Amino acid sequence: MFEELVHAVLEQWAHITVAIFAGVGFAKVLSVLIPLFPAAYGIYIKWRNSGYRLVDRLEEFLTAQEAKVSISRGQLASLLQRPPIDHDETRTAFDERAVRKIVRKMEWGFGTAAPNDLTGAVAVSSKRAELAMKHAKEHVERQALAHLLIGAAAAARQLDDPARRNAARSEALEAFDNALKINPRDTEALEYSIMMLLELNEPSIALERIRTLISLRRKEVSGANLGRAHRLEAMAYEKLSPPKNRLAYDALRRAVNELPPGMMIDRGLLYEHLAKIARKLNYPDAPERYLKMAWDCYREMQSAPEGKKGCNRVSAELTVIENAKPDEPKP
Repeated sequence: MFEELVHAVLEQWAHITVAIFAGVGFAKVLSVLIPLFPAAYGIYIKWRNSGYRLVDRLEEFLTAQEAKVSISRGQLASLLQRPPIDHDETRTAFDERAVRKIVRKMEWGFGTAAPNDLTGAVAVSSKRAELAMKHAKEHVERQALAHLLIGAAAAARQLDDPARRNAARSEALEAFDNALKINPRDTEALEYSIMMLLELNEPSIALERIRTLISLRRKEVSGANLGRAHRLEAMAYEKLSPPKNRLAYDALRRAVNELPPGMMIDRGLLYEHLAKIARKLNYPDAPERYLKMAWDCYREMQSAPEGKKGCNRVSAELTVIENAKPDEPKP
């Protein structure tokens, strides 16, 4: 196709060259040059759309084949002979001459061409059905992905005005819900919708979805996603009115247990969160213990920006705790 485009453009330029060497005036050359570029652009557009035209031609061919099969079915049914009263093995179910006639009439070909062409029609129809199922599945997946991307774009808007921020989060939630309508077991869409519900301060609705998410995540091999689901569960319990901090604490401990080894940043965040909840529950010594565990996790990842920030953040909190301790009496 590209070679045809180049050939067409060069052919136009060849006409101009001939005109120049023939001593034709500038005005006439210009009159040829002016329509050249729109013509070349038109050729380019046709070349670009040639693939779509090919699809249209294929669709026409497949439709014609299926139409012939459909019409032939009706004609064939009329040729079926009624079974005789007495059994006769030599008697055929269809009249041979009538079948040949209907095959010729439906333009399936003559002689052996007809069954060969009919076999081809069966193969084409079967392949089309297979492709249709494949394309339907791909279409659904792409549609769901499009909703996730639309939701992510809305959720990513950094807005200072609370009303506009809530409107953006509601828009994101609607997009994630649309993805869930396509596939209610889409764990990513479910998780994203839960995050939006928490940002919109709807913890009760979020908890209902979190139970579904945890159930689906338990079937996965990796525990990282399940650990993240339990952390969302803890966040939802915190946002309830009144907060259920004890349930949040238990959910965080489950999240820690589900995390696979090596995820030090995630583990550090969980320990920080546990320290925060332990402080609300007035657990003595627990906040400091969890913060030290978080600092150990971040220290292993100090080369990463998140690890360095985590170390600084936890160190500041540990300093506050240390300064708040009463002075030990001197001996």
